Amino acid sequence: MLAIIVFMIFITTMIVFQAILSMLYAPQMRIQERMENLDETVQSYDFREDEMSDSLSNRLFGPAVEGFGKFMIKFSPKSKRDRLELLLKQSGKIEKTSVGKWYMKKLIFGFILPLLLGILFFSSGTTLLMSLVQAAVIGFLIQFMLNIILKRGISARQKEIQNALPDALDLITVSVEAGLSFDGAVDRVIRQMPNALSAEFATALKEMRMGKTRREGLRALSERCDVDDLTTLVGALIQADELGVGIGKVLRIQSQQIREKRRQRAREKAMKAPIKLLFPLIFFIFPTIFVILLGPAVIQMADVFK
Repeated sequence: MLAIIVFMIFITTMIVFQAILSMLYAPQMRIQERMENLDETVQSYDFREDEMSDSLSNRLFGPAVEGFGKFMIKFSPKSKRDRLELLLKQSGKIEKTSVGKWYMKKLIFGFILPLLLGILFFSSGTTLLMSLVQAAVIGFLIQFMLNIILKRGISARQKEIQNALPDALDLITVSVEAGLSFDGAVDRVIRQMPNALSAEFATALKEMRMGKTRREGLRALSERCDVDDLTTLVGALIQADELGVGIGKVLRIQSQQIREKRRQRAREKAMKAPIKLLFPLIFFIFPTIFVILLGPAVIQMADVFK
């Protein structure tokens, strides 16, 4: 009964918070929606999956979660907020999950949910100390899993960007050599190759059209992606822009180097394959072979010594 009362109080409190924060942040949400609608670059792509994810629950509880999350992040250090924002950008979740929403998610699943479970454990007859320990362990595991999910998202996105970079760079090189400007070549890549790299290129192109210099836009692109090949490409483009070197030749050289690095990574993985196969061979395949070969002999010897 106590757990039901606590759960009802929690639901009522969340509804009240949602109503209050929705009224407070409604103008900001409308302004943000209008700015997103004015983004011609993003509108030119097919984001049906994002539109489907914008469900009724997200529209109802989004302002509340965003507002309360912004209130919570004020109590954390600025360096931690900046680091978390960079991680969300690298994972590609920054469009759907802001820093405030991420803080709110960690608060709900890492603190409030374990606390409710601890109350349930205590009401079911468990001692207070054991209930607190169980709630703390569950909260720690949830926080750990959220961090793992974020890091795995970053790793998967970086791998996707690294795999898409050679083809995108070839298309940019051909477009520039055919007479297009660099911005026009990037825009063509965005339209013809929908992936994580083209989404990052779209963000960089949007920032440059909003007033950032090409150097600043490319630097921001490199920081968001954190891929070595892309960082090298950005450095070469910035240096070529500063020195006045023809960008087509630089792109051709970088394309050859990136494809060579791709072949080297493939050779490296091929060389690591026998070593990785050694562990399952020792712990799984060899014991099975020994059981099949030596099993009958062991049984016969046991019968003899009986």
